[in-house]
Amino acid sequence: MLSYVFSLVFSIFLLYVVINAICQMSRAGASRNWIITTGEVVDSSIRREPDSPYYTPVVKYRYV
Repeated sequence: MLSYVFSLVFSIFLLYVVINAICQMSRAGASRNWIITTGEVVDSSIRREPDSPYYTPVVKYRYV
């Protein structure tokens, strides 16, 4: 009985992973149709979040 429950839970998890991967690949494929343009990075820095070990990249750019 325990192996049946484990198999069922594992199968559901695997199905979730496969469906998620298909959705991600679909969204990634959509980027092929994006318009190409030239741009310039004006400024970039890294900001540390207050009272946190995490950092956030800050990028300012311009494009036409």
